[in-house]
Amino acid sequence: MPGGGGGEIVPTPELICLTGFLGAGKTTLLNKLLEHALTRFRVAVVENDFGDEGLDAALVGPSGAPVRELTAGCVCCTLKLELKAAVREMIETHKPALVLVEPSGISRTSDMLPSLAALEKEGLVRVGPAVALVDARNFSDYLESFGDFFTDQISAARVLLLSHLDGLGRESVAGLVSELRSLNPGASILADPWPPLDSGALYDFITAPAGRANAGDVGHDDASFTSSFSEDDADGRHHSHRHDRGHDDDHERGHDDDHERHHECRHDGDHDDDHERDHHHAPAGPDVFSSWSGIIRGSFNRRELTEALAVLGSGRAGRVLRAKGLAAMDDGGGFWRFDFLPGHSDVVPAPGAADGRISAIGQNLDDGLLAGLFKADGGE
Repeated sequence: MPGGGGGEIVPTPELICLTGFLGAGKTTLLNKLLEHALTRFRVAVVENDFGDEGLDAALVGPSGAPVRELTAGCVCCTLKLELKAAVREMIETHKPALVLVEPSGISRTSDMLPSLAALEKEGLVRVGPAVALVDARNFSDYLESFGDFFTDQISAARVLLLSHLDGLGRESVAGLVSELRSLNPGASILADPWPPLDSGALYDFITAPAGRANAGDVGHDDASFTSSFSEDDADGRHHSHRHDRGHDDDHERGHDDDHERHHECRHDGDHDDDHERDHHHAPAGPDVFSSWSGIIRGSFNRRELTEALAVLGSGRAGRVLRAKGLAAMDDGGGFWRFDFLPGHSDVVPAPGAADGRISAIGQNLDDGLLAGLFKADGGE
């Protein structure tokens, strides 16, 4: 754990990676941890968004922590060099005691950890626990659809936090915990809703040495509950992202500059850190994630945004796995923040937002329909 309060800076900062599939709640967790960490020491944040329009940095920025944003790719493959450079930059510039890294929701943790280990070998950081948020509501669907790719984040983590537990009974949660145990027997698992917890207690649980986390650490009052702890851009671009096992760690990226474009990150074998990065272009298939992002030019009331999000759930725009954005209110009173996940959507005021933008990730996305729905990139 980083050094004590009063802004004390330790020589070697700790790095904690916050992972989780699309919409699991990584940014919410990040902001909650910042509530506590910023009162004790300097913190720097590295954010990765697979789309061209990064939104998470705007949602973290108000915390006061410096944020370095990496967009249009994934830190587990196409942005590995950039991840290392970003961590170095944040440490040299801000001298933090703690670096929080939030990868894209479609990052493979096992492909990213060697990059972090290389930074540790250089003496630049101490790699702390990898935390994986697990969407309890969509776990079965994602497991069936994405298999080993989805479970990689779970099996590579030291700490597992369940999210979206609303509406799930204790028996369902207990069954999920059992499945998680089979995927990662050594992880510390928090199956209680964590957003209401004290931010300091949650931070202490995450950073506790393996085998030291326990129910009392997080104010857990009901010993019969199913918690289980371990013992031990703005132009409508498309990006496609394919993960196969094996990869090269640091290899050169290539891009074309078309208005719409597909990027495929294919990992074909084990390579060393200095190997060239090949950039393959291929049509979208069932194992490819596409992203679309744009600037929202129009304004909305809450009902209009809710109806647009309902279209995403209908499948007319392709299989949308995650969408999020900021849109101006039609009465000029500020901005809305909107979020979409399969089976759930939300529209709430967004104090402090300054511009409208949207990012969506899924499969076989219809960028024209998305642009029209959200009055984005000339699509209004």
